[in-house]
Amino acid sequence: MAHINNQRARGTILIVDDNPEWTDLLSAYFSTKYRVNVANDAANAVQAALDEPPVAIIVDLTMPRIDGFGVIRRLKDTSLGKVPTVLFTGWNPAEVADCAESVGCSAVLSKSVSLAELDEAVSSAVRRAA
Repeated sequence: MAHINNQRARGTILIVDDNPEWTDLLSAYFSTKYRVNVANDAANAVQAALDEPPVAIIVDLTMPRIDGFGVIRRLKDTSLGKVPTVLFTGWNPAEVADCAESVGCSAVLSKSVSLAELDEAVSSAVRRAA
């Protein structure tokens, strides 16, 4: 019961990525701390976030049709404009940092980041937003 209460206290995170293996891994990892919603494209991401507002969003940069920046821009145009967003990418994070900052990302991380580092980035973004 404490586990469920802890999840309620910590809220929901939204994971946005078109790779189901990655979203499954992240869902399993973060489900110990948060309720987890997954969206595999931009349209589903916006709808999922509006249906159950998250305390943080983890979004991949490289996705078909609309990339991670497009997802973030769409979310920022909704009532969720201040929800912390952690962008992760297979690119060098330094190469996309300026654009990520311009759309309001809380952090930019390499996809080779450890789960512990990603967890810390999400937790830190949630704490700063609270």
